[in-house]
Amino acid sequence: MRTPFNNLGLLLAACFVGSLAFSGDFNITNVVVSSPFQVDPTSTQPSFVAFFFADQDTASLDPVNCAASWAVGLSPPNSYQESCQNETFAFLITSWHGVQNFSISLRHTYIDHK
Repeated sequence: MRTPFNNLGLLLAACFVGSLAFSGDFNITNVVVSSPFQVDPTSTQPSFVAFFFADQDTASLDPVNCAASWAVGLSPPNSYQESCQNETFAFLITSWHGVQNFSISLRHTYIDHK
């Protein structure tokens, strides 16, 4: 099952959750969540969550691709490490109950604070 999400709905949810950790103008786009095993129990394809994350306050940074994948029968990764292409961004799947019910935590280090 592959589900592109309405960017506005996820953006609002991410802003609410993310605002507890950091503030600023950021944007999450092109969210894709896939879990083939939910539709076909014989599938051996991995599950994944992927999206682009952009810091609107740091124009020198292009949108960064973030993704996490895991094999059938396993849980999502439990580390922020290497979840995004740029070391200033990271995310973690904090709960997973399938493509229709999951939560993520965002981490962002502003360049000025490195």
